[in-house]
Parts: sequence; C-alpha cells; structure tokens
Amino acid sequence: MKLRNLITAATSLALAISAVAQTAPVPSSAPAADVPPTVKWSTIDLQGQKIVVPAGDRPTVILFVRADQPQSQQAVRQSLPVIQATGKVQSILVLSGHQDQVTAQKLTQQLQWPGAVVLDPEYTASGQMQIHVWPTTVVANAGGEQVAHLAGVSNSYANEFGAYLAFAAGRIDRAALAQKLATSNVVGDSNEQMASRHLQVAERLLDKGRLDEARSELSEGLKREPGSVPLKVAMAKVLLQQGDAKGAMTLIDGLEPATIAPWQFNLLRGKAALAQGQVDQAIVYLQEAVKLNPNPAEVQYDLGRAYQQKGDHQQAATAFRAAFEATATGRGLVGVKK
Repeated sequence: MKLRNLITAATSLALAISAVAQTAPVPSSAPAADVPPTVKWSTIDLQGQKIVVPAGDRPTVILFVRADQPQSQQAVRQSLPVIQATGKVQSILVLSGHQDQVTAQKLTQQLQWPGAVVLDPEYTASGQMQIHVWPTTVVANAGGEQVAHLAGVSNSYANEFGAYLAFAAGRIDRAALAQKLATSNVVGDSNEQMASRHLQVAERLLDKGRLDEARSELSEGLKREPGSVPLKVAMAKVLLQQGDAKGAMTLIDGLEPATIAPWQFNLLRGKAALAQGQVDQAIVYLQEAVKLNPNPAEVQYDLGRAYQQKGDHQQAATAFRAAFEATATGRGLVGVKK
C-alpha cells in the first residue's frame, strides 16, 4: 500500500511540475513575444448588474483600489476628468478587501465614480488580473486587448492614463501614443516610476532564472522606494530561490497584512516555513492560501511538497493532483473526462 501511494505521489508530482511550469502566468509587465494580454472578465456589480469585459463597442477602464488608502482616492480623482473627457468608456471601480455594501456605496458616492462598482473581498479579481499593488489601473480597448497596466500613482499618472485611454479609444495611433508617453516621462520621472522600472526588469530576470541580477535590480528599486510592497514581495521570492529562507521570512513578516492579498501573504510564509523545515507551520499557511487563491496551482504544489516531507504520501498525492487539475492542461483533461 505504501509503495502504491509513493507511485501515485510521484506520478502526480511529475504531472504537476510539468503543467505548472508550462502554464505559469507571465507577469503583466513582460508579455510574451510582444503579444498584449487580453482581458476577458465577467462579474456582478454592487447594483446587481452583470459586467462584461471586453465591452465590444468602447474601451474599458478597471481601477483597482483599497477603501482605506489615500493613493487610491488620488487615482480616482485624477482618472475621473480623463474618463469624462473621453466620453464613451466602460469604467469599473474594483474595491479590494473586506467592506460592507453600505460602506462601499458611501465611498463611491463620495468619490463620484460614474461607472460600475465591484466588491472584491477575497482578491479574486485582483488575482485573475495579476494585481499586486493598489491602486492599479487596467485599460483595454473595445476588443479586450490590454493596452495599459499602471501600478501606483506617479507624478505623470494623469498624462499617461490619458494617453493610453485615447489609444484604446482609437483616437490616436501607436506612434502618437509613444510620443505622448515620452513627453510624459520627461515631465515627471518620480522615484516611484523609477522603482517600478527596476521591478519590471527584475521580474523579467527572475523569469529567466538570473537571480543575482534580479536581486540587484530590486535593491536599486528599494533604495528609491523603501516601503514598496511589490518590491519587497519580489525580493522575498528571490531570497527564497537563493536559499535565504530566514531573510525572506524577515521581509514577509515586516509587511502589513492589509497591503498584500491574504493568499499571497500566506503563500510566501508557507514557502519560507517549508524552506526552514517548519513543515507543520508551512501546511497551516498553505492551507489558508488555498482557500483564498484564485489560481491555486502553485499553492497546491507547495502543499504537496510539505505533505511529502511530512511523510503523508496520500495527502501529498491529493495536493499534487489538485495542482495539476488547477492548470489549463489539467482543467482540459478534467473537462474531457466529464
């Protein structure tokens, strides 16, 4: 029986590793082969109306914010005149984190948001669109092609957002967009923008396995923005891959839970605990991460590794299988069987 469990675990592990590696999401800052990502999303807003992206006849703006964050309110205030000037735009405000409907309605009235409002208490929508910092503005054209993914609020946010929205609406071509962005960058090149560039470069290097170079880029970014949560999260990932689990855990524990999606927070802590041999604690963290994670393949895989280290081969096989079934390949096979 034990041999059978080991074989099952090994088979599921092989499938999970292959599928997770083949379907790992590409960071929004570095789309593969210059092909822009497509935004396809449907949900129900605060008024019970169905929202569908792409809109088909107009561009879409999705602004991810947190109710208790001044930067989020700043992004709303700066984006509103641009949206109103553009005219025909599907505008969606996504409130991330837990808040009741009354609070959400009061906030949207206060901010005078003209479009739909969507609650995202478990960060499901945020996870689907690779949102790691709040506020983040996603702009897509009428066909759903993502033309902008603006993290944070830089000095030139309004100008950049206006340029991308004009491009998404078909009012300017790509050459005019490049010219407007170049002018915008000259006008305002803040520490936040420069730190964001270091993060983008680091993510690309991390995807290629060039850990030392990625760490160097992140260090430069943190010099400019010491409190940046995305930079710290990325640095923790690098440290974990370099074998410095203790350093990664120190970084993770220094994060305010409200500044990071709960599933991501628990996933990082689970990885760090597992790397330090704290298997039972890792299982606790990873089980929490599974509950809240919109894309649980990576978490299930790490959970399988934890159970495997504990010697619970049946649970390991179950987790590895769940990891495989959470990938595109796995979902396809499960769908065929059904």
